[in-house]
Parts: sequence; structure tokens; C-alpha cells
Amino acid sequence: IVRPDGVELLFLTAQPRNNPHDRPVVFASFDQGANWTLISLMPNSNEYRMICPSPVLLKDGTILVAVRCKPDMIAAWDELYASDDGGLTWCFVSRINEHGDTVHLRLMADGRLFAVYGYRRPGFGVRARISEDQGATWGAELILRDDGGSRDLGYPRAVEVRPGELLAAYYYHDLSDPVGV
Repeated sequence: IVRPDGVELLFLTAQPRNNPHDRPVVFASFDQGANWTLISLMPNSNEYRMICPSPVLLKDGTILVAVRCKPDMIAAWDELYASDDGGLTWCFVSRINEHGDTVHLRLMADGRLFAVYGYRRPGFGVRARISEDQGATWGAELILRDDGGSRDLGYPRAVEVRPGELLAAYYYHDLSDPVGV
């Protein structure tokens, strides 16, 4: 994302030397992408992976980032963090769901947040939630699909094609696919 002051931010996942659990990190470029500098380590856990950060920039300059929390292959959920100082420090905002894998966060034209994620438990599929208060709370879970053949699905991306209308793309193991995992 690009901050209002023109600084470009890149959100990645890194694994610290002293902790086997990945964590989100933020790099900044002050010269249009020619050079990158680590500017912050986002919150992490000593018990599980926190990976795949998905950022949005609010009109007031606040940065929100959704991350996937993954203790094992079965358990996973998504959390939301905020920075009001350009990505230097972070605070917990909310838990987006009870179960969800890699999440993509999209700021809608009307200011709502749309979070779409893979659902890797029976009823395998793709689900979403909407927040009307910058992620403090989330509406009911929306089931976009629940006909997956296994947990081999997800990594969605969403775009608002018209005001209030979103398109989500993802990879999917369909129930009719005999080769699925």
C-alpha cells in the first residue's frame, strides 16, 4: 500500500531465528521501490504461526491488516490489527472469525470492510464477513460456497466491481474432482 506521504509499504511473513513461528513484518520504501527497509515487526505468537498479512489503508490514514493465525493444519482463525502511525506500531482490533484460513481484506467504497477467507473444515468452502465499524465488530458469516471436496482451497482475493458488489477469486478443490487431496 502507499501511505498518504508517498511511502510504499510491503507486508510479508518472516520467520525469526529464535522462534519457529512465522510472523508478519512491514517493509517500507522511501524511494519508489528502489530500496526497502524493515520498519516494524507486527504482533506475533510464541505458540503458532501468524501469516499472510492483508492490509488496507483507511481515509484517515489508519492501516488495518488482517492476518491468519495457524496453530496446526486443522485450527486457524483470522485477526485484525491497526496502526495509526504509518505502520510503525500495531494494536489488536478484533478476531474476524472462529475458523478461517488465509484472509483477504478489502475496503469498500462506502467504508465497510469485506473479509473473505477459505474455510477448511467440513462444509469446506469460501466464507466472508463484513464490518461496518472499521473492524471493531463483524456481521454474520456469509457462506459463498460450501461444496468443497477437501481443505485444499482458499487464498481468495476480492475486488469491488461496482459500489456494494464484490467479486472474489480463489482456488478450489471441487467435490466432483476425483484427484483432490
